[in-house]
Amino acid sequence: MTIRTIRCCLCANEATRKSFWEAMVIYTLLVNALLRRVAKHSQFPEWQRQGSIPRQTLEQIIASDATKVGSQDLPSRFRISAVLMTQYIYKSWFACQKQRQRCIRGKKRWLQVVECDSELAESTTFTPEAIRAKAQVILHHLSSERKLTGKHLLGGLLDAFDATTDVLSQRAIIHLLKNKLTVSEQDESLENWNQRLESKRIEIERLEEQLQSQLPQGRDPTGERFIDSLLTATAFPQHHNPDQIEAEFDEWREQKQIQLFNSLPYPIIFGSADDLNWSTEKRGLATKQVSAKSPKRKKKRAKQPTERVCVRFRGWKDHLFKIQCDRRQLYIFRQFVSDYRLHFQALDTERFSQCLFVLQSAQLMWQENNQSHHKKGNATHDLASQERPPWKTHRLYLHCNIDMRLLTAEGTEQVCQEEKQKTLKNLKGLDQLTESQWEEQGLTQNQQIYIKRQRSTLARLDNPAPQRPSVVSYQGNPLITVGISLQPQTPLTACVVDLKTGMILKYQTTKQLLRNSKIQSQHRHRSVLQLRLKQWRLVNKLHQRRQRRLLQQKHEQQQDRYRESQTESNLGFYVERLIASRLVHLARQYQAGSIAVPDLKHIRETLESDIQSRARQKFPHQIEVQQQYAKQFRRSLHRWSYSRLVQCIRDRAEREGILVITGQQPSQLPPAQKAKEVAISAHKQPL
Repeated sequence: MTIRTIRCCLCANEATRKSFWEAMVIYTLLVNALLRRVAKHSQFPEWQRQGSIPRQTLEQIIASDATKVGSQDLPSRFRISAVLMTQYIYKSWFACQKQRQRCIRGKKRWLQVVECDSELAESTTFTPEAIRAKAQVILHHLSSERKLTGKHLLGGLLDAFDATTDVLSQRAIIHLLKNKLTVSEQDESLENWNQRLESKRIEIERLEEQLQSQLPQGRDPTGERFIDSLLTATAFPQHHNPDQIEAEFDEWREQKQIQLFNSLPYPIIFGSADDLNWSTEKRGLATKQVSAKSPKRKKKRAKQPTERVCVRFRGWKDHLFKIQCDRRQLYIFRQFVSDYRLHFQALDTERFSQCLFVLQSAQLMWQENNQSHHKKGNATHDLASQERPPWKTHRLYLHCNIDMRLLTAEGTEQVCQEEKQKTLKNLKGLDQLTESQWEEQGLTQNQQIYIKRQRSTLARLDNPAPQRPSVVSYQGNPLITVGISLQPQTPLTACVVDLKTGMILKYQTTKQLLRNSKIQSQHRHRSVLQLRLKQWRLVNKLHQRRQRRLLQQKHEQQQDRYRESQTESNLGFYVERLIASRLVHLARQYQAGSIAVPDLKHIRETLESDIQSRARQKFPHQIEVQQQYAKQFRRSLHRWSYSRLVQCIRDRAEREGILVITGQQPSQLPPAQKAKEVAISAHKQPL
């Protein structure tokens, strides 16, 4: 499902902002209470095995603890959001813990198998050629006959190692495990192999530390929890035994940094489109001021829209918010208004289904107003902002999740057909029965209500859908794909690969992607080459800014002169969108049917483990020197946001109708070959 998130700022008077802040603080305390009660529940281990928490249990906890938290005056939408937020938090925590346990088991199993190689090598006399030949036979059996690929192939090799007693087969399986599930003609050097083993051990250690992480603690909008932790951390031991005092004092002195809780309230989740009431109002006309001075030439400005989009929330319909958004997103918010009016102004029998609304869900959240940091007199302004109430120093934002397919006529028809099939599958033929037959089959009242609701959905899906513009979809060649490899030194490398022949049709680095070859003449004092590389210089500029910030941030914090700025982040986001746009242009130029991106799972852990293993290999038994080396090595990297870059590529490709798939990136190959392997492995895996 092509879901995209857009956001806007909400403008309202001070009384409205104050009411929402106070209500969302109570709502956050309710979520904190739910998190604590769930962790102490007797069925918590069972819920952890299932990976989710039942909604009915959370609703019962809210009903019993409403007076304790003071949430009895909250709108029902806020209480429903508290249930959803608690479910999302624990579902994410359960999934992370389960994933870590699975990774630890897999890595330990792999490490245990490959460490047997030295013992088997001492007790056998097999030649490398015999081991490679046997490895080729095993690999062909698992990949061709049993159709195993990727992680399934790795699991199949480990199972085969445990099942066999043939020493040659065991050594052949170890050879495949050591060489990324391939048959290698050259053996890896002992130094590199020891570094890989040390890196794998570090990964296991880090995962085991993360597995001991605490349960979700919630947020601290009132600041009471931070004060309690601060008092606990600064309290001296109170004992009469000198030895015990000295031991606790050493523990107090070596303790970790005080935990900082998030002070913002939790977002309010609106799970359906009818929770938001959309409207428009005419924009007020500004009066022209007559000046006695000579008229100056005014800068041309875009024409302001005559109407302004407004929104109200269910349960708080007396409070009106005005939308502030980017001009490129304004047409989407106008579509929200159009869908809302068409749906609720029509007769009940003529309304279309709400699943065809462009807006699918939304989140209302507070964020700090960073514009105040750019005002003059920062020192005096910071002192004044500490005394101002939080609803004056923060702004309300609305994050809207939209289905991009519903912006076109073809996509709307596709969604309509999918919803019809989904509804018919849920009914399982019960919609053909009468109400008397329901009672004969012993259906409960809730089941009958559910069937009636699904019938109503089917009827509304048959009604005429809202009109959308028609857009011709992109049709690419499925045998042509663009593979991408990511490196710590450069953002990415792209290769256009012919899957039929395995040839690389085009190879481009980031510099070549951002090079503008259309410029043929110089402009003012800049040469043609300088103008062509204008966008590439932004990458170097971003790297220099990050290096400068890392060097200056510590000194500015010590002198209380550090101010958080979004300049670097905004520049990075702009460069990532540029790269994504040029990459999609390359794919369209060669009529590629897909773009293959590397799998980013555990990439941070892999890089950090590699850095620490390098440090341990270079400086054994010197912990301080290892930490300093790792710190300097991290500074030398470009510190690129891989996930945000890949997300920009996905968003841009989905807008053009190009499929984005995920492949596995090898580690011991040149960048071009890495990109090629990503493309090939992505098409071997099931989509």
